[in-house]
Amino acid sequence: MAHRGMDERTAEWTIVKRPEFLDGPLQDVLNEIMRNRGLARMPEPELAFEQYQTVHGVVDFIYFVGARDVLIVELETSLDGKIDFCIQQTTRYENVAGDFPGRDARMVVLYAEHITNRRNNVRINLMAHQRDWRVCTYNIDDLRVLHDNEVERLGRTVGYGISADRVISNRPYTLGAVNRFMLAFELDGNDTLTADRIRQLLPATKGTNRGQPASPTWFHMHADCAEDLGLIERVDRGNCHITETGREFLDSVLAGDTATNLRARVARIPLTPDQRRILVGELLKDDFTEMSATKTAILLLYRYVQLNRGERFPNQRNFRFQQGEIEILRSLIGTNYNQTSTGNVLTWARNYCQEIGLIDVIPVERQRHSRIALTQVGSRFFNTLELTQMVKREMLHIPQEIT
Repeated sequence: MAHRGMDERTAEWTIVKRPEFLDGPLQDVLNEIMRNRGLARMPEPELAFEQYQTVHGVVDFIYFVGARDVLIVELETSLDGKIDFCIQQTTRYENVAGDFPGRDARMVVLYAEHITNRRNNVRINLMAHQRDWRVCTYNIDDLRVLHDNEVERLGRTVGYGISADRVISNRPYTLGAVNRFMLAFELDGNDTLTADRIRQLLPATKGTNRGQPASPTWFHMHADCAEDLGLIERVDRGNCHITETGREFLDSVLAGDTATNLRARVARIPLTPDQRRILVGELLKDDFTEMSATKTAILLLYRYVQLNRGERFPNQRNFRFQQGEIEILRSLIGTNYNQTSTGNVLTWARNYCQEIGLIDVIPVERQRHSRIALTQVGSRFFNTLELTQMVKREMLHIPQEIT
């Protein structure tokens, strides 16, 4: 089989998802424990920690084996070009054994032998002999097969409800911008407006076109999002008609100021508590038809947070998804979006969820990414959304299973 590259993050994710992969690589170490402990059968390793944070560095895996042994695992793909780093890091991790009193610790270097040159294979084994480490090897092509199978499985299960044609990267970056879009109905005084009229009422706020009618692209982005959220509906050749929900939404922001003042002062108007409640209610409505693009992106965001536990989320435009992450996202989305477009979809979905109060975004110092945690309300919101998707799936599948 021809080798295809895999970074360590992808390898780690695959091993966590498919723990049976380590049955072969760890067999010699587990046999050693079985003999030393006089066990009748080989013990099962239990993943206790992944990315274990210590003052000595971040350990890839900590496995408990029974009640008396622990494996401290340094995971690598090829050792070529980083053999010195691997040795230095594993040496530091010897100090981590003290975190697990009452357990005998074994240092394990787990790497892809067949894509590492002979000199480095010999060197890591010599170092392991000198420092009493265990060297375990795996075939990265076998791991890649498991990875591809897992991504395909997730595309069928975790990706349910996400339709490729409903994933759109071109949307307002905040709901505050949609709030400003809704001012047009108050400024004009009519419930139905043409696209040209809205563009005239809400001119561009920056750039060389400042003060000129907003662009058609701006109009379509904001109108589509407002329609997704149930604030307007399209009538008569695409004209925009404010709904009862939209009127309630607009009245909430106007309670503290006039539309003219708000238009002149800011390009993005923060949501009021009442507006947040209105939007959550609209997003939870589902008549079992295809979801809107906005709701689809919010569900995609949640699925991504599920996959990486919210540990790594882009907070800069030059953020780069790791290869494994972008493959998983493309599988969920069902399109071959590039890094930028994928980041755009997740970024505006994150902003919406944060504005509504479904998530907290936690900056990571000196990094291009942040962490995401669900709020208490957000957890209940997404559980409800998932329950709806499960019911939809069962409504489709149950009749097909009747024989």
